[in-house]
Amino acid sequence: MEDEVILVNTWTTALSAKDHGRLRVHVEDSTGRNLTAYITITELGTNNFVASTQSKKEKDASVRVPYGRYILKIELPGFQSYERRVKVLGKAAYVRAALTVVTPDERRIVGRYVYPFIRGSLQGNLPEHADLWAKVIPVAGPEDGLMDAKIDKNGHFQFDGLDDYGNYTVLILDGRRVIATEQVDGATNKDVTITLP
Repeated sequence: MEDEVILVNTWTTALSAKDHGRLRVHVEDSTGRNLTAYITITELGTNNFVASTQSKKEKDASVRVPYGRYILKIELPGFQSYERRVKVLGKAAYVRAALTVVTPDERRIVGRYVYPFIRGSLQGNLPEHADLWAKVIPVAGPEDGLMDAKIDKNGHFQFDGLDDYGNYTVLILDGRRVIATEQVDGATNKDVTITLP
C-alpha cells in the first residue's frame, strides 16, 4: 500500500503519465537507523508546493511527481533540517539522507550522570562509492564500550552517550578496511578532525 501523498500539479499544461517519475527517499540517522520523517517537495526557483509525504521506519518514502527540478526538505524533531536539490527526469530517482542530531547541547543526561560525546569530521577527499563508517574503541574498558556511527556525505559522524570520560581510539573504515585512526584523550564532549590519507 502506497504512503498517503498530497500532490499538486504546478504545470500550466496537462502532463501525461509518462511525464512523471517516482521519487524514493530513504531517511536515516548517523548510525544508519531508519527514521520516520516529514518530507516536503517544492519546485526549484518558484518554491511552489509539489508534494508531501512521510518516511517509515520499515520502508522508504515514495511519491510520484512531474518531471522537473525540486527542493527536497526533510524535518524531524530533535534533528537538523535537511535540504537538497533533486532532479526527477526519468521514471525513478533515489535520495538517501542521513539526519544529524541538533547540536545546542549534545550531552546525554540520565539521572545526575552526564554522558559525554565525540563529534567528528573527516578532512580530505572522501572516496567515491565508499561505505564509510566510524568505530570508537575505549583504550581501557570492557568490549561493550564499542560504538559505531555512520559517516554522512559531508564526512561528519557522532558518538553519543559514551560510558566514561576516558581515552578512546576512533577508527575510520571503508567497508571492513581501516583507512584512518585518531587517538582521543579524555572524551569530554570532544570535536575531532581526522585527516584522510
